[in-house]
Amino acid sequence: MELTLQAIEQQLNDGIERTPEEHKKCLEWLAEFCTANQISLKELNELCWDDSDWVFSQIFG
Repeated sequence: MELTLQAIEQQLNDGIERTPEEHKKCLEWLAEFCTANQISLKELNELCWDDSDWVFSQIFG
């Protein structure tokens, strides 16, 4: 699978019921976080796998 923001967002929310608005909010946060912190998609993906609770608290907290 190609690593894209959309793929990372889908993996992050796999198995969780989300509204289209929640998916959009996740995708926007991931994009902004990646840009603001100048990290690669690989690093963003690792963060989501390593600490998804923290990521969700940032998005929905």
